[in-house]
Amino acid sequence: MFARSRASRLAERASVPMPAIEVAAMTKDDDLRAEVEALRREVEALRAAQSGASATGETGAESGEAEASAGFTDQLLALSREISEFTEETEKSVISHPLSSVLGALVLGILIGRVLPR
Repeated sequence: MFARSRASRLAERASVPMPAIEVAAMTKDDDLRAEVEALRREVEALRAAQSGASATGETGAESGEAEASAGFTDQLLALSREISEFTEETEKSVISHPLSSVLGALVLGILIGRVLPR
């Protein structure tokens, strides 16, 4: 049902007429096959409408998703770089001051152990 409503919304944006769909319980194999075939035809019509829209210079939903995905990927790469820089700095600090690092970890562990309920 969710896929149907999303397909309907996409078709409305692309101005593609949607075939009427009967809302009935589809328990037989023939009914399911017919529904799958109808969905395939709708997807083909949407793809054709989208390729026509991109040929005229209109931006579709996929181009917006691609831009959002690219921005998210850039943010993940930046976060990855920051984490690796922090890890390198921490390793250098522990190598420089091993006794202070061990004592700090011990104190932190004791504090966490006292704060958490048992």
